[in-house]
Amino acid sequence: MKDTFDDIKKRLDGLFNDLIEKQYNQFEKTRQAFTEYYEIHNKHNDILKKYHWPPFARTYANDMKELIFICENSNDDNQTKQEISVFFSNRLKNNNYEYLDYLYASWETVNELKNRLKILQDIICAHKTGLYSLTIPTIIIQIEGVLAESNNHIERISYKQNKEYFKKLFSLRGKVNTDNPANDFVVTKFYEDFEWGDCKDHEISRHAIIHGENTKYATEENAVKMIHLLDFVIYTTYTLYKEN
Repeated sequence: MKDTFDDIKKRLDGLFNDLIEKQYNQFEKTRQAFTEYYEIHNKHNDILKKYHWPPFARTYANDMKELIFICENSNDDNQTKQEISVFFSNRLKNNNYEYLDYLYASWETVNELKNRLKILQDIICAHKTGLYSLTIPTIIIQIEGVLAESNNHIERISYKQNKEYFKKLFSLRGKVNTDNPANDFVVTKFYEDFEWGDCKDHEISRHAIIHGENTKYATEENAVKMIHLLDFVIYTTYTLYKEN
């Protein structure tokens, strides 16, 4: 018995409805996943800004969740600071510094860094042996060198000009993204206002370190923060912008 037009129409309507339902369900799953990631990303960034940590350029959802878990399960602010420091330090040290070596391997692929690779390699080696008094000022110098070089800077340069180059990294369509934890770290810590004899704990101020006032900067935490910032600058300058 041949199908009537109505029978065929009913079957097609059923197939069409099934297809729409499947697509809608897939859309809802994708939307929920994006919503969850957005919430995790925002919580993660809020933590970085609160405790003045520059972001890792390559931070994954599981890392964000672990950091959030640390903060949500600690009632003591000092304990939280210590646990965050340990978390980021261990991330570089685990499996015989596997992730730190991965960072250097990624830097090796950047053609623009070929003249800096020996210095970057020395930074990695010195960090592994705990020579933070050497790694931190060297990283500061390399960060500012990358910024100037990538912007084709010619002639004398000031830290104010470097701050402008940093702003470009945090800008979207010409507007500085102040929600970026890297921007917060650069403004409040890295380029913190400094005067000799002001009796302030400048912690990781570029000026206090380079001008020789801060002699207590050589901690593992500060070294890890600077590696974070170095990788952020390299990745944002030479990888992220090229991909977009």
